[in-house]
Amino acid sequence: MLKRFFFAVGMTALAGAASAQTLRYGMTLPQGDNADYRAATAFKNYIEFNTGGKLKVEIYPANQLGGEREMTEQVRDGALDIAFVADGAVSGFYPKLQVFAIPYLFPSAPIAWEVLHGPVVAGMAADIDKTMGLTVLNFSENGFRDFTNSVHPIRTPDDMKGLKMRTMESPVYIKMMQSMGSAATPISAAEMVMALQQKVVDGQENAPSTINMLGIADVQKFMSTDQHVFSAMLLLAANDTMAKLTPDQRKVVHDAAMLQASVNNSERAGSTQANIDAIKAKGVEVYMTSPAEKELFRKAAQGPVTEYIREKIGNELVDAMLADVTRAQKSVYGE
Repeated sequence: MLKRFFFAVGMTALAGAASAQTLRYGMTLPQGDNADYRAATAFKNYIEFNTGGKLKVEIYPANQLGGEREMTEQVRDGALDIAFVADGAVSGFYPKLQVFAIPYLFPSAPIAWEVLHGPVVAGMAADIDKTMGLTVLNFSENGFRDFTNSVHPIRTPDDMKGLKMRTMESPVYIKMMQSMGSAATPISAAEMVMALQQKVVDGQENAPSTINMLGIADVQKFMSTDQHVFSAMLLLAANDTMAKLTPDQRKVVHDAAMLQASVNNSERAGSTQANIDAIKAKGVEVYMTSPAEKELFRKAAQGPVTEYIREKIGNELVDAMLADVTRAQKSVYGE
């Protein structure tokens, strides 16, 4: 009798394990002490706890499944369940995301967060679902992007002239580099550090956390905190994956995505100084760009880049985004 009891318990456990579904989650940054991985871990833990282990999440960090463009393609094609990717990489598939690349669009991270949770971005998420067949689980912060290079310090736009700069695979980032007189070379995140190390390009631009954690600081000499663009991250899910979940499981995944965005936003913003200190410790000369110098960059890049974006995606979305930034400032600051 006792043997039959333990046999029944064992078979029940095996049946539970067999019925568990695993969601494969791809990301760029490595496993370890960084905002992206902590946010991904929060997402994983929330889902596994709140589904009683019936949904599992396997995290594949450090571009194990390919660069951001490749992971986006995999999610679109149903070969990958979830990918955490930057807006610039996705804009090759959905050009309207280029609106985030307007230089100096957001005065602060909290204003950007408010816009990411606002009506304009919600409309973009719905359109991505409709046109690409992808579920946008959340938008969150990638960080304000800064320049690095191995030739000389960048203090003003004139210092950009003649540099060979790596960009994301995004036409608008190429235009931004060209507006400052640099030669732009699109290279995937998976190949970027090697390209910098082999001097295929002189420099690149990314958020401090990425510069620190992805090994960029190990192969660059100079960094400037110009904060030219606030980049967003998208947590993308395959529609086929979401359709296979029960209604309750879908709710848990969406709740986990909200938690993931919250963790990522706070960790990104709160770790900027620590990342810059770590970059300095690796021997990089960090130049703290002044407000007056940022204004020089804004004057050089904002007009040409915004005009380019208008030509590519139309005036309606650009004007709506600019208006929503104003709304967000009133919401956050009460002005």
